[in-house]
Amino acid sequence: MENTTVLNLNAYYTTEYSGTRVAGQPQGFKFNATLDTREDAVAFVALFPKSSKMFATTLHTANGPLGYAMAQGNLFSDGVNGGINETGLNRYRAILKAAAKNGIEIRYVANAGNAYESREAFEAAIS
Repeated sequence: MENTTVLNLNAYYTTEYSGTRVAGQPQGFKFNATLDTREDAVAFVALFPKSSKMFATTLHTANGPLGYAMAQGNLFSDGVNGGINETGLNRYRAILKAAAKNGIEIRYVANAGNAYESREAFEAAIS
């Protein structure tokens, strides 16, 4: 597989509708990539460590099946971890490191009302 794939990143914060969670805190992130075939998605996922929990599947579209790779993580605090979920944060960092090592472009997409405006805003919130 020739790597010209872009890995999309979405990141979210909690809102006032998040129940007992404090509004404005990091909620989670999602990475995803669409590839030509499921086999391409499997090869793409192999570029990432198992700890990233990146997985491959088939995305069925009106134009036929595509490969799809995805990983996500929660960043909710639980009162014990000092305000952020360290497992989720480590997963995020592992994905960024593997993407950089393999020359994969990360493209931030703000796709929801509670999405951070930019990758920089998200990273400032989790630092």
